[in-house]
Amino acid sequence: PTQQSVALAWQGVLPVDGNASEEADAGPDAAAAETPWALIAGAPIPNFAVRCVDDAGATAVFESGRVIVAMLRRRAQREVVDKKKGKKSPEPEEPQSPPEVLSETPIGSAPSSEGVVLFSTLSLPADVEPTSYDGEYELAFFDQSPDHVMLPFVAISSESDAKICIRIDPSPPDDEEQG
Repeated sequence: PTQQSVALAWQGVLPVDGNASEEADAGPDAAAAETPWALIAGAPIPNFAVRCVDDAGATAVFESGRVIVAMLRRRAQREVVDKKKGKKSPEPEEPQSPPEVLSETPIGSAPSSEGVVLFSTLSLPADVEPTSYDGEYELAFFDQSPDHVMLPFVAISSESDAKICIRIDPSPPDDEEQG
């Protein structure tokens, strides 16, 4: 195939049978949903998929062999700007930059196959702190494909990496403690 630019897009949680051939695309705004995806510290993450998409937003079926890494990212709490400090003329609002990244923990990787990247055996680390504020955690996906003479991938820019907000709930107490 000719070298084409691609981006990463969140596809969604897969049915229990894990069949990604079902186009379970939740749409381009799925990653920006109001409700974060609830996960449990130390528990397996349900199977999900990320897609390589072309400029038109369609699955890039020519993409196979690209290595995508899933990263648990923790962000700083966004500062609330107090807009009631005087009666100045309203200034045009600038888009806020994302909050500072406090930590990134790789939790797994998977290869693309016909434009779809299946993640099926990931777990959250047991020592991760439960969510304490909105926007604290997200799963982000990065292209980590090695340079290779036979598979010369065009690198996916970091601006086009997919991410989804998540909420981390504490793991349930052990049954042994309820003696």
